[in-house]
Formats: sequence, structure tokens, C-alpha cells
Amino acid sequence: PIGYDGSLMGTGDGAGLGSASDVLWLAPNALLLADSGYANQPGYILRVDPLAGTTTRIAGGQPAFFGDARLLRIPGVHAAIVAGGADLSTRLMRLDLAPDDPVVTLDRRSDDYLGTKFAVLSPDGRTLYLSGGTAVDARTFVRIGETAEGLPVPSPDGNLVHVLDRTAGRLLTIDARTYQRRAEYSISGCGRNVIPGAFIGRSATQIVYAQDNQVCRLTLPP
Repeated sequence: PIGYDGSLMGTGDGAGLGSASDVLWLAPNALLLADSGYANQPGYILRVDPLAGTTTRIAGGQPAFFGDARLLRIPGVHAAIVAGGADLSTRLMRLDLAPDDPVVTLDRRSDDYLGTKFAVLSPDGRTLYLSGGTAVDARTFVRIGETAEGLPVPSPDGNLVHVLDRTAGRLLTIDARTYQRRAEYSISGCGRNVIPGAFIGRSATQIVYAQDNQVCRLTLPP
């Protein structure tokens, strides 16, 4: 196990919850932890160096982040996206990971992001799919298309984005270039509570997700 100073989270006065909403590994020997939030206050992102045994707040130690956020590594560059969270999800941020103290290089708020609890990058890292039903450019955070409300799951080749809407009991398949709906499937048998994430399974036609203490698998028609 890796230990960290949980008092640096939350209110920062020793009363923090000390829990993380997400973690992102930074090669070769560090990781980032997103603050799960405390009493609707702005949160922190911590940089933990397990070898040195140090925990520090990034971005100059400022509470610049929202609680319960998700961290997404952009492939091919030293950058990450901070998305989702507990602030009505109308904000996206970009981090430069090159410095030892990562800094915010883009901070954008927009109603286009409303309803976003989760966000997923396309396989090429160019598009960010938001669970509120919007697709945005991963560099500029400007809206480039609409998908559907639910948990987005891009196909491995990037041509499709599946949207899992457990509340409505359906799975939508959307063309990732035109944003036209290609198919809609009814799903049942695995509860309808909020799910923490969904992933492509052993093949491109399988979607696996956890819900209600179960692991569920959907197999799409060929």
C-alpha cells in the first residue's frame, strides 16, 4: 500500500476527509490524487512520491479544484484533464504534468458540460466524451458534437461511442464522426443505480461494468 498525508485534503486544517476520488500514475515514481471534497469547499490535487515519502499540493498549493473530480491522462503528451465532480460539472481543466509542480494551463466553464459526472477520452486522445451528453475537443474544451446522457464507452477503434444509460435501461451506439445514432438496445437484469465506470471487454462487442455488487457484461450483436 502507498501512504499519503490525508490532512492536506478537505479543509486543509487537519479536518479533511483524507479520501481521494481518483488517482493518476505519473511515470516513473509519482501519482496524483484528486480530493473527494469536503462540505462543498474547493478541493486540492495532491502529488505523492512513494519513494521519497512526500505529499504536496499541486498548482502552488491552491484549492483550485472541485471535489470528487476525475483525472484523465492525455496520450502522447505530458498533460491531463480534470473533469466531472461535485460542482454541477460545468468546468473542465487541463494540467501540464511536465513540471514537478503540475500547473493549470486551461480552465473553462460552460453550460455545455452540465450534468457531467464522468468523462472519457477517445482512444486517440482528441475527443472528450462527457456523461452529460456532450463531446468536446480535448485541446480547447469546445463542444464539437452531442451524444446522449449516460456513461460513454468509446470503441477501441474510435469509430463508435456507446452510451450506457442505466436509468432508462438502454444502451445507445453513436457514430463518433457524425454523432448520428446507429443503434439502441434495451438492457435489464443488472440494477439501475449509478455505476462507477464501464469498459470494453475482451472483444469490441463486449461492455463490462460494475453495479449493485455485481459485474455485468453486455454483448452487442455483430
